Amino acid sequence: MTRIIFNGLTKSADNCLNLHGNVKIDNSKFYGNSLCDNSIIYYDGGNINNITVSDSYFNGVYSNNCINMINGNFSKINSSTFENCSGYISGIDRGGGALRLDGISLNMNNCVFRNIFTPFYGGVFNIFNALNFDVEGIEVYNTTAVLNGGLILADSALEDQVTYTMKNVKYFGNDLNHPIEGGDSIASVVGYIQFNMTEFYGEDFYVNNDYALFTMNIDSSISLKNIKINRVNGVFCSALLFFNSYSEGLIKQTFEIINGTFVDFTYQETSAQLTAIIGTNNIIEIILSECTFKNFNVFNSEFMYNSQENNVTMSNVIIDGYHSKRLTNFIENSGYYEPRKYFKLLVIIIVMIKT
Repeated sequence: MTRIIFNGLTKSADNCLNLHGNVKIDNSKFYGNSLCDNSIIYYDGGNINNITVSDSYFNGVYSNNCINMINGNFSKINSSTFENCSGYISGIDRGGGALRLDGISLNMNNCVFRNIFTPFYGGVFNIFNALNFDVEGIEVYNTTAVLNGGLILADSALEDQVTYTMKNVKYFGNDLNHPIEGGDSIASVVGYIQFNMTEFYGEDFYVNNDYALFTMNIDSSISLKNIKINRVNGVFCSALLFFNSYSEGLIKQTFEIINGTFVDFTYQETSAQLTAIIGTNNIIEIILSECTFKNFNVFNSEFMYNSQENNVTMSNVIIDGYHSKRLTNFIENSGYYEPRKYFKLLVIIIVMIKT
């Protein structure tokens, strides 16, 4: 399909276009329609076929998910733009405002996403059981997933651990005073996944979804390298930066930040004592190396919360301006079933705290 202009004017109870087999789309434009309930393009690869999209434009007209792909060998998307996408279908598909993948791998380069919304999970990406996920060089503007994962929900029920990679990502959130419930969480990772993000820049995030910018559950791990986040406003969330609530204990979990800068984080007034940076209820290894945390204004929040005997390594960490309006411990460690648990602060090479 080359130089196609498609307007989804046909009334459909589900998708505007249903595609099968090996598909190539190049230099084309696709527009959704409110009469179409689900996706502009629904692709079923039959477990053996591939889909490739390049130099194309998709507009969901605030009504449609742009591409829903299932059961394929792989998908490849290059140099394309996705705008005004919405993922309203609930049930098994729950979310995926722009792209929804189930049982198909993705390789993506140099794409732009603007004005993405879902009342469920996964604003731009809703990924399930993908063997490979490799995204590089994308820009994201104004995306919201009310339940979690404004940029991505990555979920895997596969028996073997998979590795998902995102590199060179720029993510510009909603205004800090955005009133919508949910907000601009970045990544929610569920299942046996090693999620790696490098060269990430983000700003102007509004977090109000009971979680954090990054969350992981069921034995997943997250690695963040060369990351910078400016201006985060939290209203009611378990933590501003990272939260982990559930683990099956089958695979060692790790959350690490290597070379991270985090500036101007704010917690609005709340009666609950919440965590500013890291909160975890499971056994997990936490590594902070070459990190700077600057200008944190919180109402009643500790810097880090652990409820288990965790290993915490802090190496060359600068904390410059951490202010809590109420008296609170800088690092809080307490279990649900025992009066007090302790974590292991393994290494502190240089930790500078400025007030």
